[in-house]
Amino acid sequence: MCELEDREVDEHNIGRGYETADGTIVPISDTDLDHLPLATAHAIELLGTLPAEAIDPRQIGAASYYLAASTAPAAVRPYVLLVAALARHSQVAVVKFAVRGDRERLGMLRPRQGPGPQCPLVER
Repeated sequence: MCELEDREVDEHNIGRGYETADGTIVPISDTDLDHLPLATAHAIELLGTLPAEAIDPRQIGAASYYLAASTAPAAVRPYVLLVAALARHSQVAVVKFAVRGDRERLGMLRPRQGPGPQCPLVER
């Protein structure tokens, strides 16, 4: 519905745009949006945590990815602190992450016991 003319607008006349500080509208196409990098391409987005016992193992999909800290020094400490906090409080994290850099998925991050990568990232 057009607020200025108080009439219905056809779908082919609707577009996307970004309004700059001076009020100019810059049009954005689907192709422009497809070429934007995913925010989670090199990181995970923590959406929240919940008790580990709140997850029914039967509802977890078969696909698992194992998460390890980046080799960048700035990434190691937050990763270690997150894994330790999740383990200490028997929590799992609900996260958003990118698979192969081209699409985002919702997943569960949970600490793992034993040697090797400490957090399997289970997609749903």
